[in-house]
Amino acid sequence: MDAVQRRGAGEALVDGGAPDLPGANRESDFVSLALRLGGALAALIALLAISGAAYQWARSASDLRRFPPPGEFVDVGGFRLHLVCQGEGEPTVVMDAGLGDSYLTWQGIQPLAAKTTRVCAYDRAGLGYSDPGPEPRDSRRIVAELHELLGRAHLAAPYILVGHSFGGFNTRLFAYTYPGEVAALVLVDVAHEDQYRLFPGSVRSGMEHFTRDLCSQSGRAPFGIERMRGITAADTMAAAPAQRLLATTLGYRTVWYRAVCDELLAFATASSDEVRATRRPLAVPVYILDGSAHFAQELEASGVPPHDADSAAAVWHALHRELLTTPPLARLIVAERSSHYVQFDQPDLVLEVIAQAVTAARNRTEH
Repeated sequence: MDAVQRRGAGEALVDGGAPDLPGANRESDFVSLALRLGGALAALIALLAISGAAYQWARSASDLRRFPPPGEFVDVGGFRLHLVCQGEGEPTVVMDAGLGDSYLTWQGIQPLAAKTTRVCAYDRAGLGYSDPGPEPRDSRRIVAELHELLGRAHLAAPYILVGHSFGGFNTRLFAYTYPGEVAALVLVDVAHEDQYRLFPGSVRSGMEHFTRDLCSQSGRAPFGIERMRGITAADTMAAAPAQRLLATTLGYRTVWYRAVCDELLAFATASSDEVRATRRPLAVPVYILDGSAHFAQELEASGVPPHDADSAAAVWHALHRELLTTPPLARLIVAERSSHYVQFDQPDLVLEVIAQAVTAARNRTEH
């Protein structure tokens, strides 16, 4: 009997294992509590993300109902671009806006230019009312999409291409790629493929910081965070004064943030390389409007040291003159009272140059 009792006690010791320790229980409880709290936090974050995304979607849909697109949508191969055309006659003037800008940047002058010929402005993919397009958003892809847009919209070549800032990259590349389809170029304070390389380091750093900030915003925008903060992608861009509210409202769209970020990422790399590699003499008139009379002051206001700001302004204006060396029919027009947006500060000057380009194109057609 004693042997059986002793054997039973031994089995109980083996089966039961080590005795319970108070410290082990507390550690186990802490881990369990941490897991429960982590799960609750993850669920809360997921709920906030879903709620924010729903808020962003609902508000964006409401904005589009409140401000319906004025133009037509043209399918260019699985996505649509927004095109606004006014006026009648040939040649057709096609306007391309600056980096991150939309057709709105031209609305102060488009109706006036359209009194004598057809004038079309459009939104690049993801900007304004247009659908997002495939990446990367470099000039080569943008030019291919513009070419497809004009063809599918049944707008006959040759075109007078008007490009502002980064839009000048695209219009120049279009002319180099499809020279037989261009009657003239009007380059409004355009960007240059070598500007990033030649600008002082402080200016390049500022551009990189701006790109990082805006791309960070594009990551928060789908969850309504930027909308709740009152920050729109159009805040750093421009529109005709009468169109400012519309630009601000459309700038809350998630696709606009993403498109601006993608254009910025490609600007100093792929887009610059593409324009540089394709550049060639053109047998059509090229009108270069040199603006940014206050470029140095604007850079200083953004924190660039005065010496670097002056150097960057000198580079900017010198590169506009450098463009005169490529086309034999190039002409430089200095907009002495303008900021970067000559079409806002001196609209009559831009209209005058467009009218000259239209007249010259018609005279060549008649002869």
